[in-house]
Amino acid sequence: MKTTKRPTYVSWDQLPVVFDVPIAAVVLGLSSASVKNFARDGKIPGARKIGDQWRFDKESLRAWITGAVPA
Repeated sequence: MKTTKRPTYVSWDQLPVVFDVPIAAVVLGLSSASVKNFARDGKIPGARKIGDQWRFDKESLRAWITGAVPA
């Protein structure tokens, strides 16, 4: 199995504008499976499924985390 080294982010500003499940899991402090389940259930604003992969909008997720967007 080939492993890909993922970049390390130390601040919110370094995150890409749109990111994938592993990054969302770290940001939210959840497992990847939980992030996928929450996204599938419509509980994470800004989550979109593109093909078979979930993508998350950085600013929508930030607003949700800070309480600016209701769950």
